[in-house]
Amino acid sequence: MIDEPKLRQLLEAGTSGTLQQHVPQGRPPGSAPFRGPVHVFSSLDSTNSRARELAAAGAPEGTVVVAHVQTAGRGRQGRGWMSEPGKNLLMSLLLRPGIPPEFLGIISLYASVSVAAVVEKITGGSAGCKWPNDVMVAGRKICGILSESALTPEGVGAVILGIGLNVNQETFPGLPDTGATSLRLETGADHDLAGVLCSLIGELADRYGSVTRRDSGRIIDEWTRRSVILGSGVRVDRGGTIIAGTALGVAPNGALRIGTPDGVVDVVAGEVHIA
Repeated sequence: MIDEPKLRQLLEAGTSGTLQQHVPQGRPPGSAPFRGPVHVFSSLDSTNSRARELAAAGAPEGTVVVAHVQTAGRGRQGRGWMSEPGKNLLMSLLLRPGIPPEFLGIISLYASVSVAAVVEKITGGSAGCKWPNDVMVAGRKICGILSESALTPEGVGAVILGIGLNVNQETFPGLPDTGATSLRLETGADHDLAGVLCSLIGELADRYGSVTRRDSGRIIDEWTRRSVILGSGVRVDRGGTIIAGTALGVAPNGALRIGTPDGVVDVVAGEVHIA
């Protein structure tokens, strides 16, 4: 379980030190990201749903929603996200990056490389990224990301960044033995959820300027270095339409570039399967 007083103490320490050093340029004093309130719940239907409600009510950028358990957690394409109560990090972060809708694809990559950095520091090993939003360790999924945006006539009003990171869970019913892993399985030790959350917020803050400045080069470089699909044959399911070819790279807006017999195709959304 997350120790809420300890979490708040860690976050306050981070805000006055490390996180404050990563205020994106051009933002006025007092509007730095990741300094919003932290809402910790014993149970929620979905942290993304609660964060969307808070965003609609005017919550500030950096608002964090954490739950010990989700009763209706969501993954991509309407899938459920199952997690043992109190074992994993289930969180959503409210962003107001001020970017155009066509740049939204970079958000999931930004989140995945930030999570991968945390996993690598904790485990001492390497973490891989699978487009668009999975983080893998030795071929097994350790984290899923669900990015949802709220659009206005002026553009992107808010982005809800949902992250489910397997921390202390050891078994995953309903999945094959090789389908999932956790920090506990990779290191043989339990990990403090509050500390993991604070480390993740620090990594997200460190890269956030690349998002707000629409300068995706650093994020794409990090993602490319960790990619588990580039150079491989892939099949991308776009709601029944299949695009098959070789994963070549990532475009500046986060789209996956696939080399097909008919030329290069940029895919902005879809389910990737390695052929």
